[in-house]
This record gives sequence, C-alpha cells and structure tokens, in this order.
Amino acid sequence: MAKMGIFKIHEKWIACGAMFVLYAFGYGPMFCYNLMFPYIQNGMNATVVDIGMVGSLAMASAKLSCPIATIVALLFGYQTTILSGVLITAACLLLSSFATHVIHLYVLFGILYGVGVNLIFYAGTCVILLHFPAQVSYRTLIAGSGTSFGQLLLSTFVQFCLTTIGWQETFQVLSGIVVFFCLPAAYLIKPPEHLSTNGNVEKDCLLRADGQENLKNPQRTISGEVDTESRKYDYCELTKHKSSEDGQTIAQKLSSSGKKVKRKNEEGTPLYEHEGRTKKWSDVWVFVLKNPRAWFYFFGCCLIEMAWTGYYINVGSFYETDNISPYRVAILVTMIAVGDLIMKLILGCFGERLPFQKVHLVLLHNAVMIAISLTFPFVKIYSEIFLLTFVLGLMRPLGNNIPYLLGEELLGTQLVDEAVTITCVACGLGLVLGALPMGFLFEVTGTYKASFFALAIEFLLSSMLMATLPWFPSPCLT
Repeated sequence: MAKMGIFKIHEKWIACGAMFVLYAFGYGPMFCYNLMFPYIQNGMNATVVDIGMVGSLAMASAKLSCPIATIVALLFGYQTTILSGVLITAACLLLSSFATHVIHLYVLFGILYGVGVNLIFYAGTCVILLHFPAQVSYRTLIAGSGTSFGQLLLSTFVQFCLTTIGWQETFQVLSGIVVFFCLPAAYLIKPPEHLSTNGNVEKDCLLRADGQENLKNPQRTISGEVDTESRKYDYCELTKHKSSEDGQTIAQKLSSSGKKVKRKNEEGTPLYEHEGRTKKWSDVWVFVLKNPRAWFYFFGCCLIEMAWTGYYINVGSFYETDNISPYRVAILVTMIAVGDLIMKLILGCFGERLPFQKVHLVLLHNAVMIAISLTFPFVKIYSEIFLLTFVLGLMRPLGNNIPYLLGEELLGTQLVDEAVTITCVACGLGLVLGALPMGFLFEVTGTYKASFFALAIEFLLSSMLMATLPWFPSPCLT
C-alpha cells in the first residue's frame, strides 16, 4: 500500500513534467515562427500581411478551438485527446514544409496546427487540475513555464536550421522534434486513477471552473430546496458530493424529490436551474452581456492581444530590416524567453500577494508597452536593443496571463467560467486582427515606425478602457 501511495504521488509529478515537455516542444514552433517569418516571406515572395496572418491564425486557433477540444475530450478522454493533438501538430508541421502557396500555410500551420496545440493544452491542463486540485496556480505554473523553456532551447537551433537547410526543411525537423519528445510525454499523462475508471465523472469534471472551495468542503447537507445564492453549483458537484445524512449525491436527492437548485438576481429572477441533469445558461449570459463592465473588459483584452501580435509575429522581420545578423536575432528572441520565464516565476511566487488590484497591474503593463513601442524603432545600438528585448520578455506574461485572472476579479467567482470564455474569445479575436494593421502600415510606408506607433495607440486605447473598470459596479447574481 505504501508503494502504491508513493506511485500515486510520483504519478502527479510525472504528469506535470510531461506537460512541461508538451508545452516546450508543442508550443515551441509557434513562438519560433517570428524567426521563420522573413525566410518564408522571401521563399514564397509574399507580403508581410500574408505571412503575418499565418502566425496570427495559428495563435488565434490555439485559443478559439477550445470547443473542439472539449468535445474530443468528452468523447475519447484526456490521453487520447493529447495524443491526437501531438499527431495533428507533427503532421501539420511536416505538411507545411511542402506548401507552395501561402493559402496552404493558412490551412496547415495557421488553423490545423493551432487546433492540435489546443488539444494538447486543454486536455493536459485538465489533467493537471485533477491531480493538483488544491495547488492549481503553482503546478500549472511549472507546466506552463515549458513554453518559455521551449523557446529558449529552440530559438538558436531554429535559426541555425533556417540559415543552413532552409525554412521548408526546418518545418520537417520541427515535426520530428514534436514526435520524438511529445509522443512519449503524451503517454505519461493520465488522469487520477479514481477518475480515469469512471468516464461519467471524468466528463462531468471537464467543464468545472468554479474554483477550489468546493473540494475543501465536499460534505453538504441538503434539505428541501438547495440555496445557492452565495455561489453557483456545477453539475460536477451535484453528481460528486454526497450528503452526510443519507449518503446520496445532491443530484440524486434533487431528482428523487423533484426539487430545483436556483440562483436568483436582485429582482428574484432565476438565473441557474438544475433539475436532474438540466442546466440553463442563457439567462446568465444575458445578465453578463448586459453589464457594460464585461464589454469594456472584452475590448480592453482584445486590444492588448492585437498589439502583442505585432511582437509575436513581426519582430523577426523588424530585426532583419534593422540589419541585425540572423544569429543575433536568435539571441534576442532567446532573451524574450528568458524574461518571460523570470516573470512567470515572480508571478507564481508573489502574484497573489500584490497590494493592489490586477487591473492596476494591467495598466502598468500597458504603460511600459507604450514606452517600448515608441522606443523600439529608434534604438540602433545592439546592447540597447538587447536590454529592451529583455524588458519585452518580462512584460509578455503580464499581457498573456494576467487578463485571465483579471476576468475573475472583475466578474467575481460566481462568473469565473464566463470570465474565462470572454477572455479566450477576446484574445482570439485580437490575435486574428492584430497582424493586419502592422503589416498594412509596413507595406504602405516601407518601415516599421508607423507600425510600432500603431501598437502604442492600441495599448493606450486598452488602458483607457481598463481604467474605467473599477468605476463600474461588480456584476452580482445574489
């Protein structure tokens, strides 16, 4: 029994380490796309807008394809979903090497590769959440830092491949790396034993996004109608947690008694309703979308992601136009990953202990990014570019991760799943649209100066929207 307990403990950390590897080498090629940008553009004789949209679509589809990942995981389970994601990712990288037109890259790398990455990300994150229900932030930080580590490892290697064998063969090499590292890692990620043997519980828990408070208090006494005015109950809880009185699950008790679980707004209108397996969401979304705070937050996040798309996709092309040698470009991209990793560690240790609201952290991020955007095109000394790029890396986790935490802070724990959905859609839309203004301005002016000025304006508009959020009343369903 002791050996089994030790194995279960190791199983958690094996899953966490395997997810680290999947992040590093599954996401890695996406973050190295900015290095490949000028080579693909020259090889296909395409415009900056065309090649920029390929990388933009890949990042957007990695966020917007969550419904696909949810359905696949519900039907086939977590591990099969991750394995499917690995195979799709490797196949798309391989097929992209044979692309002869930018349309081929739109489909293969821009859309399908992003879907494959999302399958890995979604199912793997669910497994980590199930293994570490009470320590989510620290464990997901360990796994998520794999993206920075992967970019750190791959940047110089990808640049070497690009200069020696070409961009098409580089795609083939990256496909082989995904198969070699990610396929074994996918086999090591398994949900906890008590969930993997019960398909219904595993499927019900896929969509749980109601925080960890319920896991600390699983015993609930039900008498008559269940009052959920203080918080909402996901159906996962209704099927999982049992009453201390008679051992029945909440769902069983409700089903046998014919009672309903209701949550009401200030006017007394039911917003959630459970009866057996029935769950009504439309009224909640109407309530959320009527609140102006949600819309200001949506467009604020969208503008942040639009501006960051320029740095994700076009920074390699900018360095080339600035006459920086390819290997120095690789070092600069590596420094972005170093700064990203350092800030993730800082946020993991101190992110929940900050003496101010997360919206203020976003405003600080936007102010720094405005200064970087206005300075970037005018810095010519390599050491200064090096320092500016490192600061850019420090800012990247604030632009990527903090909006998700901010959504929960603004909309409240009752609406955490709606907040995550709004953030994903806003970021995905920003990624789709972000490459267009930067590429268009470069095509018109021939330099990136106007493009970076446009990025500064996008960050400024986002700050104006975000600064109004504390003035709006918090949406409350009670």
